[in-house]
Amino acid sequence: MKNGIIGRNQIEGQPVKVLRPGDAALRPPGEKHWQGGNADT
Repeated sequence: MKNGIIGRNQIEGQPVKVLRPGDAALRPPGEKHWQGGNADT
């Protein structure tokens, strides 16, 4: 995450994780997932 923006990441079947600056979104290759921002982005 960059520039102070908060985002979200979810691997299929798991809860949504909130991402903050400095966080990394790690997931296994081929894993179904989505990424998104928040209402302010």
